[in-house]
Amino acid sequence: MSVGELVHSNRQLVMESLSFDKIDARHSNIKSAYGKTCAWLLCHPDYIEWLTPAEFPQHHGLLWIHGKPGAGKSTLMKYIYTRAQENTNTTISFFFNARGEALEKSTQGMYRSLLLQLLEKMPDLQEVLDLHSCYSVRDNDGTRWQIDVLQRLFSAAIAKLGQRRVMCFIDALDECSESQIQEMVSLLESFISLLGRFWALLLLNSLET
Repeated sequence: MSVGELVHSNRQLVMESLSFDKIDARHSNIKSAYGKTCAWLLCHPDYIEWLTPAEFPQHHGLLWIHGKPGAGKSTLMKYIYTRAQENTNTTISFFFNARGEALEKSTQGMYRSLLLQLLEKMPDLQEVLDLHSCYSVRDNDGTRWQIDVLQRLFSAAIAKLGQRRVMCFIDALDECSESQIQEMVSLLESFISLLGRFWALLLLNSLET
């Protein structure tokens, strides 16, 4: 096996270890919007401002959506995420599931999912795995992934974006622990302030405005 083939093989092992059962279960189970019921957001001033590069200093890449439980926020998130995918392939997402298994409702699962999507959509970023392959697991169950390792890999991948932009959609963030939320938001804000290229649309469920 050549050096290039060995590198590719090791990267694939790491990629496989990032995946987990039901990684897309919550997104798949959310009902699609009926008709044009969610189209109003596409014309909302805050959403338009979020998409406008010149307005970046005002919002710093973050758009938060708050609302009462059962108001249809996850349906709204699925709608705008689907629309964003139609316009660009640099979209990644994670839909927290409070009723799901551990990785479905933790930032560890979120980082694994977001990192996997990012590396699949931008294969050149997979080079960040070359120095971290020792953290993968051969049986692909991902039990050895530690949150700090995932954060470092995610940070390294974001740093290599160059002029490319990524839109990140995170649904029902409040369904994981408060300490995990604070740590994750701080990390996203640091990416945005340093790079100015990482757009994150964060949606908080079950919180009233």
